[in-house]
Amino acid sequence: MTFIFPPFFKHFTQPRLWLRLLAARARTRYGDFSGEMMARLASIPPAGFRPQLRLDKKALVPAARAAHRALSDALARGDLTALRRVAMPPLFSSLAARVQRRPRRRRLEWQLVRYTAPARLLQHSIERMPVDSSGTSVLVTRQAIVAVASRQRLVEYDDADGGAVVSEKEVDLTENVIIMAFVDPHTYKTGEWKVWGFGDELKLKDYEKAQEVMVQLRDAQVAKQRQKLRSAS
Repeated sequence: MTFIFPPFFKHFTQPRLWLRLLAARARTRYGDFSGEMMARLASIPPAGFRPQLRLDKKALVPAARAAHRALSDALARGDLTALRRVAMPPLFSSLAARVQRRPRRRRLEWQLVRYTAPARLLQHSIERMPVDSSGTSVLVTRQAIVAVASRQRLVEYDDADGGAVVSEKEVDLTENVIIMAFVDPHTYKTGEWKVWGFGDELKLKDYEKAQEVMVQLRDAQVAKQRQKLRSAS
């Protein structure tokens, strides 16, 4: 459930839509804040009172930019080893398939010309998920969304024709880069940030549909727990 909200005043001239988006943004921000507080409390050691979890949010923008550059360069070169290092497994599988479908003897070269605007941290969240039914083993993850605006150049060469240029284009892009890192559930140190994917700006109907699905899943889980209690009694 990753939501990328539009700029705050984008729909200000449509009061009803703007207020609904504002309410959705507030619910999401509250959920992110609650997740952070729960993770901080869980990271307090039994013999201490200070949380082990440290959230250095100033490092998120540089981490997203670095991961974005590494991913784009590895994808262009078709370097699957480098691509695996910077992409989460589902994204790696998708991009690796694209690389393998490329025509032979075609070579791509990617270049970051410049950043066209300051990168912006749009969202940060942390989540603890039980791995087993007892809840003793947990998976802790952090996720951040950073808007990266840049001018990029992509050149395609045909090595079968002596490296002749097949195509060349330079474009300005604003990409919502979603990065993710695993957190050690014992030391609460954040691991290496990798690219989870890229997101589009939220459409309210998609958000509301996702909320309906979440309510259905929650109700199903409650019903399942009640059934277990009845069976035990």
